[in-house]
Amino acid sequence: SLENPQIMGASISKLAEKLAADSNMRRQFTAVYGSGPDATNIVDAITSFERTLTTPGSRFDRWLEGDVAALSTDELTGYRLFKFLGCVSCHGANGEGGRGPALAGLFGRKVFLTNNQTLIADEAYIRESIENPQAKVVSGFNPIMPTFQGQVTPEQLIQIISFIKSLQISNPQSATAPAVPAPKAGPSAPANATSGPNQQ
Repeated sequence: SLENPQIMGASISKLAEKLAADSNMRRQFTAVYGSGPDATNIVDAITSFERTLTTPGSRFDRWLEGDVAALSTDELTGYRLFKFLGCVSCHGANGEGGRGPALAGLFGRKVFLTNNQTLIADEAYIRESIENPQAKVVSGFNPIMPTFQGQVTPEQLIQIISFIKSLQISNPQSATAPAVPAPKAGPSAPANATSGPNQQ
């Protein structure tokens, strides 16, 4: 789907160059895969992320199951941007890998921060977390996320936020407890499962 012109129309080699140019991305890929971003481990990171997307009752889950009308154009574009920008290397829906907080049911939920404060994850918080991720760091996680300010347009920000909002689950927890990062896992086996409509 990365190189499919009807889905993302991206070049995996150019994506690898883009990710490799970011020192944080190089460090994170090396920690997990033993080397910097390349075509093989980028695809593995994306498929590993997609296997974590267990968001029961969400519209995104319905889309993964084949309901092509479950997501709006903005939400689907936001999902493609989420993958293209490399967000999938840290943010599993349920926080797998310990590198980024859970996204499933995030919107509207109480979030605990490293400064012992709490807030409700609204659009303003998600926007700030993308543009200035060091401003409010979630408890249990290190401030390793790079800023995407200037790398995405205002329209693309709206689309990414729309995708995150589509991960709302039917019975979300009332609060996000301080996270305990999981041990880093090695490369996963390639996935053969369908990752969504027209995603082969």
